[in-house]
This record gives sequence, C-alpha cells and structure tokens, in this order.
Amino acid sequence: MSARVLLLSTLLLTLGARAQWGVHAIFPRFERVFADKSTDGYRSPVDEIERIAIGYGIGLSVDVSPYSAIGLDLTLRSDISGSDGRTNNLRYNNESFSYGDKAFAATALLHSSYFFLGNHEASPYLGPFLGIRYARRTLVNGSGDWTEGTAVATSVEASRLLVPVGLRAGFRGDLRKAYADVHVMLGYQIGGGTPMFDETYLSSIRAAGFIYGFGLSIGGGKDRRK
Repeated sequence: MSARVLLLSTLLLTLGARAQWGVHAIFPRFERVFADKSTDGYRSPVDEIERIAIGYGIGLSVDVSPYSAIGLDLTLRSDISGSDGRTNNLRYNNESFSYGDKAFAATALLHSSYFFLGNHEASPYLGPFLGIRYARRTLVNGSGDWTEGTAVATSVEASRLLVPVGLRAGFRGDLRKAYADVHVMLGYQIGGGTPMFDETYLSSIRAAGFIYGFGLSIGGGKDRRK
C-alpha cells in the first residue's frame, strides 16, 4: 500500500510543479466502510448510523486544465462511539454473546473531477474515484451464555485489503486562495460484501460492498497562474 501511495504522491507533486494546486484538511468525512448483517432479524436506522464512520485526513488537489483536476486524499476512520469501540451483540444458533468492537480503516483515494463552470471559480464538479483501503475489525472481551457449548474466542481480529471505486460529486472553490470542497461519494468496495472472519459465528461482520459517503475539505493554495 505504501508503494502505491508514494507513486500517486510523486505523480501529483510532479503535476503540481507545473499547475495550480492546493492542500486541504479533511474533516469530517462520513463513510460506510462496514456493513454488518442483522443477527436478530431486525435492523434499525440506528444500526446503520453506527456503521457509518467519521473519517479525517489530509489531501492534495491539482488543476490540470481549466475544467479538470485530480486529487489524492489520505484518510483514517474511527467509530462514532469512540476509540474504545462499541458493544456488538450477536446471535448464533439461538445463543447470545457480545464483544467490544473496535473498527479501523486507512484509505488512499485518487479522484479526478470535471468542473462545469471551470476551476478558476467556485463550481460544481463530477468525476470518478479509485482507491485502496486497509480495514480491520478487532473484537475483544467476548462473553455470553453458551447453552450448546459453542467454542468462542475471547478476542479475535480480522483485516481486509479493499478497493473502493465509484463516482464523486461536489462543489469546490478556487485553489488560488482559501477554498472549501463539499462532496458526496457513491460506489462499490471490491473485496467487501463477504464475512471478514473465518469463524462461522462471526459471519455477520462484514466489510461493505455498496458504499457511500459525504464530507468537507478546507484548504488553501498559492496563485501559480500569474
């Protein structure tokens, strides 16, 4: 993953030496990274909200023509419920058990944009994105009532390498000064949609296949078109 990020960064910096560019902070970005299945036959809106994570990071945007730009975003994510994780209540073979659930993801996302009004002013844009994501789930302090003697690990961890791909739309300001970028994303996460753990009783814990997100970036750049 680090080699690919270095290659993308080098490409952007090379282009940035000849074009207008800006550096930005990303916060917040809400993303659907994980999509656990319900184990009790009921899935509430609150369940879905808890699967949407707050992302934050840094990025670089480069205008490569009067109507187009490319960018690289590097983000981390943490649970809405905090770094200690949230309680994950599961059921398997009519048995109930729970874990402290800690989720982590690191993402490098390359995106390109077409600006309908030109990138020399604030404009709506649309374009594709492609990235690579390391996702990890750690379940700790497992406990429950084992009526059938199911063997359950006290702590267990699983990770996945995922490839998010899709479309991004938003509204961005001029890179020659302080700017903001409000955006939404919709796509698919290659490698997701299947259980993260080999253990059958944890098959409900999954990385998302269908993904969406929205966020805000704020940054600035120096006028290099003079």
